[in-house]
Amino acid sequence: MRLKLIIILLVCLNTFCGHAASIEFDSKISNVMVYRNGARITRDAKIDIPAGQSEIVFSNLTTQINTHSLQAYVPEGVDLVTVLYRTSDLRNAELSDREKTIQEELAALRITLDWVNKQLAVYNEEEKILRIKPSEINSNDKGISVQDFKEYTKYYRDRSLEVKKKQFDLTNESRGINAKIALLQGELNTMSASKSKKIGEVVFLVQSEVARRCELSFSYVSNQAGWVPVYDLKAKDAQSPIALHLKANVHQNTGIDWEKVKMSVSTGNPLLGNDRPILRPKYVTFAAVARIRAQESTSNIAYDMKNKDEMSEEEKKMYYEPNNQVVDTETTREYNISLLQTVPS
Repeated sequence: MRLKLIIILLVCLNTFCGHAASIEFDSKISNVMVYRNGARITRDAKIDIPAGQSEIVFSNLTTQINTHSLQAYVPEGVDLVTVLYRTSDLRNAELSDREKTIQEELAALRITLDWVNKQLAVYNEEEKILRIKPSEINSNDKGISVQDFKEYTKYYRDRSLEVKKKQFDLTNESRGINAKIALLQGELNTMSASKSKKIGEVVFLVQSEVARRCELSFSYVSNQAGWVPVYDLKAKDAQSPIALHLKANVHQNTGIDWEKVKMSVSTGNPLLGNDRPILRPKYVTFAAVARIRAQESTSNIAYDMKNKDEMSEEEKKMYYEPNNQVVDTETTREYNISLLQTVPS
């Protein structure tokens, strides 16, 4: 009995500890740092979290996110267990009034098209009958008289024109109906696709001793943005100095509009370091040059002049085999924009 009670307690404890309440919140873009290729977007949200472990889900985000650039910020007193990015399907099963109207129109058009095609099939069969020769119809061995032949040819001519006219009208009507069906079906497909589009989600797993209201924020880099420099030259007159004004033409295609956000533009690259460049000298000589590092520091490199015959195998390999590793470091400049900006996607 005691063993059974211990097992039940362990199961209940494991269930309680493994359970995290999942809460979904909306976040707002507060700051955007736009680079020449890419942008770091920061989002904030003020939320109420319960005591214990909670799963906070921020949805309706762009899917154009570099997952390695995701950073999360939590206030003091809240422990961040983990943070991850994922995508999910946004579906809305309820049909709009326009979708219902389109479906009704499509049903009516398909019924009309079916009736038009049936009429066209009848006239096509009648055309085949009209092409039968009179001799094949007349069972009399004496053949067909001249009067009968004239009446037949007149009937054939008049009826053939009527059949051709009906076929022409019905074919054009069928094409028109098919065009309307294609147009309405395309509109319906577009509306359905917008309901099942992919959206991004950032999930926080946090731990708090007590229930509290706090502000959570996170940032990420999206490659679907950037800016292009635009220059204006201005002068009051021919004698006045020319003023050069730098402007930034910002563009973004993240799928989410940036509405009244604090914005900065930078000449840097968000995925590279911004250290100063280290320029290493190049030596030209008729003798082979081997680079000998005095120590593992990029700021202290010694060079020794050696003849090829004096080099060791390791030195020959280091000199004669190319080193393809490239470290791209550069200085950057940032421009802070004082006014809030809106950039549609």
